[in-house]
This record gives sequence, structure tokens and C-alpha cells, in this order.
Amino acid sequence: MDHYTFVHFQTDQTSEETVTAKKEFERHATSSGVTVNHCNNGCFVDKLWKNDMRTKNQHLSLCRFNTHHQNGIVKKRIRDLQELARTSLLHAIQKCPDAVNTFLWPYALRKATVNLNYDERKDNELAPVEWFLNSKIDVYPRNAHPFGCPMYVIVNQRQSGRHHPKWEARTRIAVYLGSSCNHAANKGWLSV
Repeated sequence: MDHYTFVHFQTDQTSEETVTAKKEFERHATSSGVTVNHCNNGCFVDKLWKNDMRTKNQHLSLCRFNTHHQNGIVKKRIRDLQELARTSLLHAIQKCPDAVNTFLWPYALRKATVNLNYDERKDNELAPVEWFLNSKIDVYPRNAHPFGCPMYVIVNQRQSGRHHPKWEARTRIAVYLGSSCNHAANKGWLSV
């Protein structure tokens, strides 16, 4: 899928958590119209993982021992994500030390994932998300915001349509943590 990345945060490294992450990716792929039928990773050879693959009629191919060159693309992608997330988080901490701290690293990592998946390509190449979805996506960079930048958010009273006193602030300042996974993409900086 040309380096498309999906991030799911686990609380521990048990088989159950790993299979939950697998199911979350499958749910994400299915909602995007993509069918997952093949897995290539040697660390997932435990019984729970194999049973889940068998029930879904998926295929597993394992890497041989000491074939590090087969993991080079994945390791580079993980390093790129970590560096982009770390850099944007540290920059946001310097700009807004009262509002941003290292506890926001999952949001920085998720924003880095979005940035790399929607990265514009040279010479009419497809972005990773376009490979994954097999669809052209229009990107509107002017609507993109850097992680941790200050944002004006309409106050709850105003959002709910209730009466708001004329001389009170209609917005509050917040910190941008990335686009919502639960809202329409066509409202932001990309459109399918």
C-alpha cells in the first residue's frame, strides 16, 4: 500500500491487545472499502493471532530469521513518525509551555501519521492514503494547522444555540491536537 500507516495505541503488549489493534485496522480498512487478506510479520505467530486470521480466511507469511532488510521500510517509517511527532511536540511545548506537555505525545503521533499519509508527492505520484483507498484525494494545505498551535474555539453555550450575553467572549483559546477521527474530512484540509 505504498507506506500507508495506521496507528492504534495499546496499553500493554499482550496477544489480546495486539489482536484488538489488528481488528481496529480491519475496521478502518473495511470502512474505507479495503479488504485485508494478507499479513506479513513474524512476531505474530501466537495462537490467538493465528486463530483470528484463520476465522477471517487471511493468509500469513513470515520473515526468515536475520532478514532485517525485509523490515527496513517499516523501521524507517516508525523512525520518521517518531521524529516528526517528537519535533512537533517539542516545538509546541516551547511555544505554549502552560498548555502543552509530553503527555500529549499520542496526539502528536496521530498528527504525524496524518501528515505522512497525506503527504503531497512529486511527479504526480500518489500519497500513501491514495494508494490505500485507490482514490484521488484533494489536499488543501491552507486549512492545515501545525500540532500544538493556538486555536479559537466557540464556547459551548454558543455552540448549543443557547443565549449568549452580547459582551462576553464567544470563543476560548485552545491547543490544536489534530483533526478529529469522528468528523467529516471534507470540512478540513482534505477531501475524498
